Amino acid sequence: MVDPQNKDSKILKEEKSFLGKHARLKSGMLVIAAIYVVQFWFFQKVWCTPQELYHRVWKLTQDNLFDQPAMKDWPAFEHKYDDKIKNEADAAKYANEMLETLDDPFTKFLDSKQVAKKQDSQNGLYSGVGMIMNAKKRPVVVRMLIAGGPADKAGVRCGDQIIKLDNLDCLKIPAKEIGDYTRLHMGQTIRLTVCRQGKQMEVAMVPGKMVVRSVKSRMVESDLGKKQIAYVRLENFVHGDIVSLVQKEFEKVKNAQALVFDVRGNGGGSVDSCLAITSMMLDSGDLVAMRSRTGTGAGARVGGMSGSLDYQTVRYKLEPNTMKILNEEPGKEIKEESRSRLPNFWQNKPIVVLIDDNSASASEMLAAALRDNDRATLFGVRSYGKGVAQIYYDMPLSTCLSLTAGRYYTPKGKWLGDGREPVEPTAVDGKTSSSDQKPAKSHTAAIERGIAPDIEVKSAENLDYGAANDNQLSEAVKFLEKKITAIK
Repeated sequence: MVDPQNKDSKILKEEKSFLGKHARLKSGMLVIAAIYVVQFWFFQKVWCTPQELYHRVWKLTQDNLFDQPAMKDWPAFEHKYDDKIKNEADAAKYANEMLETLDDPFTKFLDSKQVAKKQDSQNGLYSGVGMIMNAKKRPVVVRMLIAGGPADKAGVRCGDQIIKLDNLDCLKIPAKEIGDYTRLHMGQTIRLTVCRQGKQMEVAMVPGKMVVRSVKSRMVESDLGKKQIAYVRLENFVHGDIVSLVQKEFEKVKNAQALVFDVRGNGGGSVDSCLAITSMMLDSGDLVAMRSRTGTGAGARVGGMSGSLDYQTVRYKLEPNTMKILNEEPGKEIKEESRSRLPNFWQNKPIVVLIDDNSASASEMLAAALRDNDRATLFGVRSYGKGVAQIYYDMPLSTCLSLTAGRYYTPKGKWLGDGREPVEPTAVDGKTSSSDQKPAKSHTAAIERGIAPDIEVKSAENLDYGAANDNQLSEAVKFLEKKITAIK
């Protein structure tokens, strides 16, 4: 006869044994899953072979580059450099050689140092000596200085002509190389020779990192007898907290009767930040239409390469209480999404937006959205003409791929251009010839680049944004004074 207590005890032991085995099995499976996730994350985001890094650049470009006809020879590059890529430097070198065939200055592979520089910009840091140069002149001229930066402390002044940098003849090199040289010598003493009022002088400085104020605001003097007009300058849309920074500056001057919003020299940045800042000056209206590829899959073949020829359009529309996003794909129903929006600080108060030939990308997007919705008057000169958008793909080994993945169109349907530097023809022996720069593609040449201002005001010589010699700001203030008087 079996003792019931012993029987129950045996069953209990068997149950405990089963549960223990089950728990160990679950723990083992979780460990395996965790290892898989860690390995996937590690090999996707942290490390891969140099050859694999190059191939990922090739594949991402194939799948996402907007200008598909530019990839006519793309299949030939997939394994072209396999036997030459031995390390990360080789992967970067050959990836960029491949990308250069696309003739797109914004599609490029960034190594770890360039990624670090990009991250500094997002944190409001500038590397170098703190000189903003007018690169369109020879000699290159100092247009602005970062207050308290190495160049400012060394005695460099706006309007100085840059003649020499250590042993570099600055009369023979592009302005970009001057900036690159200073960043390559961070923490080291460099010597700059400048010409001021016909006299040359040499100054020494040490390049470093400095904090840059991305947004500045103040009330400006006017002929109305008191400060009724606000001036807000936005350097870029790159800083990670740029939206909240603009909010704070708007809050300081929100009681003004009118606003001058300055995006001269602003090279752009985040589209989302741009649209959020635009919403602080506009109640409702179309903001922008972004066009990009729908992705790869079944579709036509481009230059012997399979890929989708379809494009999708995402439209952003502002309403009083929300921002609507409409996704339009061929053969599919329109998908609609709503996002929260920021309040309009300026209601119906008059606004002037200042633009110049260095206002590009997101700054042009903002200016066009406000002008096309009859919300602002544009002052200055025609903007740069960059109607293309980049996606930054984080890659292993702290690298990054910048890829032109879309175009944007203003509310009135205008494409502003591909952002390539326009090339002026030069006369050689009575014949017209281009410079040694690559000319813009024909589709850009066929359109009118950038945005023309409503009121053209050419800049004074060696203009310093927001300073006493800023004639464009002065004209904008006079214009707004009349607007305020008319409203009263």
